[in-house]
Amino acid sequence: MPHPERFNDDQANQMNGITRKGMRLLLMAGLIACLSGCNFDLLNPKGSIGAAEKSLIITSTIAMLIVVVPVIILTLVFAWRYRASNRDACYEPKWAHSTKIEVVVWTIPTLIILFLGVLTWKTTHELDPYRPLESSVRPINVQVVALDWK
Repeated sequence: MPHPERFNDDQANQMNGITRKGMRLLLMAGLIACLSGCNFDLLNPKGSIGAAEKSLIITSTIAMLIVVVPVIILTLVFAWRYRASNRDACYEPKWAHSTKIEVVVWTIPTLIILFLGVLTWKTTHELDPYRPLESSVRPINVQVVALDWK
């Protein structure tokens, strides 16, 4: 295989085409997987406890995505902007400490973790399995036998 610096323009374009084609296939596979219509039983609860757990899972996921999505987007933006072939981007590493950036970078994730901790603590105690369920219907007594081999 020739040295990367010795590629001519046709070889470089051919390699970029292969990379682009692979990325398109990967994107299409991801979209098909997202649209496949899987039946998530986790998000199809049958009772009040299951509905409360579903709400907790969805709320926690959305709160975590508040941090994760911007980080992924900014990573891709920085990688694209400061790529080797972009001659217009100015890389200026000589800048001083920025308090505003530090406050944003540390405060937002800290508040989200605090929110998730309080939410999980509160919901966990509300959904205590030893706490009787509040209902106007008389509970049913179910007798169960379990065997080790079945």
